[in-house]
Amino acid sequence: MTRRKKIEEDMQDLKERWFKNHKAEQHLFYDGDRVITQIVWKAPDTVVNSIYYFIWGATLMVCGDLGEAIYRWSGGINLKFLAGCNQDYFREKCCGLSGQPEEVYSWDEDACRAEVESILVEPNGWWDGELLVAKRKVFEEENGKSFMASQDEWAGWLRCHEDEFIKGWWDGPASWGRVTNIRVLGHLVGLKMAWEQLGEDKNVSKAAP
Repeated sequence: MTRRKKIEEDMQDLKERWFKNHKAEQHLFYDGDRVITQIVWKAPDTVVNSIYYFIWGATLMVCGDLGEAIYRWSGGINLKFLAGCNQDYFREKCCGLSGQPEEVYSWDEDACRAEVESILVEPNGWWDGELLVAKRKVFEEENGKSFMASQDEWAGWLRCHEDEFIKGWWDGPASWGRVTNIRVLGHLVGLKMAWEQLGEDKNVSKAAP
């Protein structure tokens, strides 16, 4: 299983575990010529895993039970656009979670292991050559699978085997377990599910000017 496949499974898990009973509401607020769109994403009678989205211009502000975040683009955005983003693109637009830019990423041992297995174990075309065999041998003989619990551990193992293992990869092994923070992923899943419920113009209320 590749990292991308694991991310797809994580997003599906969030739909079922965090947002199963959530309902979307959309409200428009006016400040002169400026329109602010608010998306309320929550389950009835509880604030657990609730998210409040505010969209204006090129900025998305998120707050609620899953933390605060600011996302910025270079041009105007709306719910339809946001719901169409993939997780890599969406994450790159995040200026930080709760004011901490580094929290946009987190380490996932399972994701690192999945990437290694998909490349070193499963047949995959071009890599079924002498180079792949050599890298697999280094990984197994030097017990690479025991050094994935944290990013520092994995980076340390890679530094010790730089010449034998790292050279030649298109996607650096150091990033294999570095994944989108689960809260950022939750923000995106919420937007996608809200769009499925609201569509172009359903359930829209306008606040008084």
